[in-house]
Amino acid sequence: MGSKDQDYVHEIANLIREGKILFFVGSGISREKPTYFPTGETLRNELIESFCFDQKNDIKKYLLNAVEKITLEEVSQVIYEHIDDRLLNLLSIILDDQKVQPNNIHQFLAKSLTYGNVVVTTNYDSMIERAYIENVPKEIQKEKALWINYDDPHFDEFYDYMQNIVVSKKDTMWFSAILKLHGTLQDIKSKRNTKDSVITILSRIESLSLPKKKALKNLFDDYHVISMGYSARDLDIFECLSEITSRREDLTLKWNLDTSETISDLYRITSIGRGMNKKKIFWIKYYPEQEPKILTYKNIKDESKKRTDWETLNTNRILLNRCIYGTDLGIKIKQAAIKFVEAVANRLKKIDDKHFWILPKQQDTLDEQHLKSYRKDRLIELANTVPKYNRMLILADIAEKTRVWGIAKQFCKEAQLLDINLKSIAEIERRLGWYFYQLNREGDAGTALYHYELSHSSYQLLGDKFEEARLKSSLGLLYNRRQRELGKKELDTAKTYVERAWDVLKPILDPTHTITEYNITSKDEIDQVVDKMINLSRYLTVEQKRILAKVWGGIAHVYLRLSGDPGGVIVRKGRPEIEEDEENRQLLYKAVIFLKATRQLEKEVGAIRDLIQTDHLIGLTLTRLGKAGEAFKFHENWTRKTGLLGWKHEYAQACRNLSVAYAYKEDGESKKWIEEAIKTWKNLQKITSEDRTTDIEAAKKLKKKISNLIKKYQLENELGKVNDYIND
Repeated sequence: MGSKDQDYVHEIANLIREGKILFFVGSGISREKPTYFPTGETLRNELIESFCFDQKNDIKKYLLNAVEKITLEEVSQVIYEHIDDRLLNLLSIILDDQKVQPNNIHQFLAKSLTYGNVVVTTNYDSMIERAYIENVPKEIQKEKALWINYDDPHFDEFYDYMQNIVVSKKDTMWFSAILKLHGTLQDIKSKRNTKDSVITILSRIESLSLPKKKALKNLFDDYHVISMGYSARDLDIFECLSEITSRREDLTLKWNLDTSETISDLYRITSIGRGMNKKKIFWIKYYPEQEPKILTYKNIKDESKKRTDWETLNTNRILLNRCIYGTDLGIKIKQAAIKFVEAVANRLKKIDDKHFWILPKQQDTLDEQHLKSYRKDRLIELANTVPKYNRMLILADIAEKTRVWGIAKQFCKEAQLLDINLKSIAEIERRLGWYFYQLNREGDAGTALYHYELSHSSYQLLGDKFEEARLKSSLGLLYNRRQRELGKKELDTAKTYVERAWDVLKPILDPTHTITEYNITSKDEIDQVVDKMINLSRYLTVEQKRILAKVWGGIAHVYLRLSGDPGGVIVRKGRPEIEEDEENRQLLYKAVIFLKATRQLEKEVGAIRDLIQTDHLIGLTLTRLGKAGEAFKFHENWTRKTGLLGWKHEYAQACRNLSVAYAYKEDGESKKWIEEAIKTWKNLQKITSEDRTTDIEAAKKLKKKISNLIKKYQLENELGKVNDYIND
C-alpha cells in the first residue's frame, strides 16, 4: 500500500478502537474460505436454475440474464408464496450448517463489536454471531453482551435505547449490537428457529418497516460507515438510504445527468455531508484485475464514465451520495474485503491488544465446489417436490417481475396444459390477459380482452369478490387504453367497469355507507375522505389490500382520462393556475382521492414500484388543479426514485414534468428553479434523443414558458442555453 492508503488504514483502526464505526455488510463477506457461502446474486441464480431444470437452455439463459434486475429476496418471495416454508427450511440447512465455519471477516467484525461498533447486515445466516460466541473471550462477552436485533420489537427497543443514550450521555460500550435488516433464520443465543422474521421481510420486500428505518437513520447520523460485501440492490434498503440522503430541509438537491455515465451519476445529491455531521463512508469494493487502491469520491465520476449499464444498482449511488461532492468524506477502497480487514487488524495489533487481534489461519473444512454441488442437488430436490403447474407459475411470476412478458406468457401457457379446473382457468386467463396487456403490440389488446373476460366469468362463478373486482378493474383499464384508438364509447365502458369493481367491494368494506359522494373543494376534505377509505381496509390481508389498491388506482386512471389526456396536460395548460370546468374539477378531485388512498395502501404493503407511478399521477393531477406547491413534492419524488432505480423511460417523463414544475415554482427563488428547469429539460432531451419527435410539441411550449420566465427575471444570458437544446 502507498502512504495515502496506510493513512486510511490507520484512521479506520483508530475509529474502530473508539467505537465509532457502523459496518454495513452483505453476502459478499461470506465468500471467503472456509465459509464459501454464495452471494445473494449467486443464490438467486441457483434457485432459478433449479426451478428451470427441465427447460430449454435458451429460455433458462434468457431468464437468468433478465433476473439481474431483481434481488434474491424478490425471487424468494415469489417461491415462498407458492410453497410456504419449504424454501426457508432448506436455506436454514444450507446457510446454518455447523460444518461451515466463520471466516476471518466474520472474526474481524465480531472482535470490532467489542469496542462498541455496530454491525448492520442483510444476511440471514449466523456466522458473525458464531464468530463472536466462539472466539471472543468469555470475560469480554460478560461485559459486552451480544445484542441481536432481527424483528420490529427488537429494532424499537434498540432505537429507544440509543435515543436515551444520546439524552443521558451514558456510555454505550456495554453491548455488542448486530442489526439484521432481513431477519435471521436462527437466534443463535436462544437456539430458536426464527425464520418468521425472514417471512415478514418477504411479505414487504419493497419497503423496510418503520422501526428498522428509524434505527438505520439514527445510526447513519451517529457513526462513520464501512460497507463491505454489499451491492445496494435491495429495494427496501435502497429506498430507506435514499430517504436518509434527502430528509434534511437544509439540503440542496442537484440533478446531474450525462448519458455516458452510469445511473449512479445520472442522479446525484450534493451538499449532504454538512447535514449529516460530516461522518465518513468507506466502501470496500473488490476489483480482482487491479491493484488494491483507495479512491476518494471525486475520482468516482471519472471511473463511472467508463460504464453505461442502466440496470446496475451501485453502492456509491446510495452510500456515497450523502457525502459532500468533491471532498474525501466518501472513500472507495478498491481492495478485497479480506485483505482490508487483515491490514486493519495488523494495525490494531500494534496499537491495542496484540493477542486479541491475531486473526486465525483459515483452513478449508469443505471444498468450495463440493458445497456448490451440494446446494445444487438440494435445490433441485426442492424444485422436484413442487408440482409442475405451480413451478411454471413460479417461473412466470419471476419473469413478470423482470418485465419479460413473452417468457412469462410462455410459462403460463405451459401451466395451462397441466391443471384444468375452474380456479386454475380463472388464474391462468387473468395472467395471460395481463401479459398481453403489457406486451401492447398490434392485436394484443383484443387478445387481452378475450382472456380477461374468460377469467372474469370464472371468478364470478367461484364467488371470489376480490378477484372479480380486480378483473373488472383490469377490463376498465384495458378499455381505457383502447379509447385512444376507438373513441369515447370505449372510455364510457372503462368508467362503467372500474366503478362496478368498487361497487362489488363496497358491500364488504363499507356496508354502512360511510363514504358518500359530494363535491370536494379543499385539501382537508380530500384528506378526510382518504382517511375514511383507508380505515375501511384495516382488517384486510396483504393480498386484498393489493387488489383494493389496483381497484382504486383503476378508477383514478379512468377519471383522469375522462377529464382530458393526463399524459401531456402539465405542459399543455401552460400556467400555474389552470381553469377547468366544474365537471372536470370534480373528476380531478375524485381522482386525487382515489390516488392518495391507493398510495397509502401501496405504502402499507410495500409496493414501492407502484407507489412511484402513483406519485407521478398525483403530481399531474394536482398541477391541473392549480396546486403547484403540493404537486411539486410528488414530481420531485417521482424523478428522484426513477433516477435511482434506473428506469430510463420513466425518468425521461419525470424530467419533463419536474422541469415544468421548476419553471412554474415562484417562491422567491425563481432564478434557481428556472436554472433547474433548464438542466432537467436538457437531461430529458439527452435521454429521448432517439424518439424526441414524441415530445416536440411539449418542447416548444416549455421552451416558450422558460424563455418568458428568463426574460421576466432578467436572465438573458440563459436564453441561449434553451435554444441550444430545444430546436424549433
